[in-house]
Amino acid sequence: MTIKAEIIGVGMARHGYRADSGWRDLVFEAGSCALADAGIERSSIDGGLVSVTCPEAFEQQNLGPLTAEELDLPSGPFAQVVGACAGGTMAFMQGVNMI
Repeated sequence: MTIKAEIIGVGMARHGYRADSGWRDLVFEAGSCALADAGIERSSIDGGLVSVTCPEAFEQQNLGPLTAEELDLPSGPFAQVVGACAGGTMAFMQGVNMI
């Protein structure tokens, strides 16, 4: 059985020193851009993964559910993947396995 998975939307927060922005602001900015780029409604998302480099620097160890809450996504399996520079690729691979 072959599983086909693809990235349908991408987004990123503006780069640079942003003393006025916390991680929640950055997640909302990048996530909203990705949802708009994908052209899908938040209600159609069943789950997701967040790649984090240094989770111990934040207020909770699992930023997946917090990210979903920040983006006003429906309840579902949301988790974080910690993989330093390989985190994005690891999150994608885990996402394929979630399908």
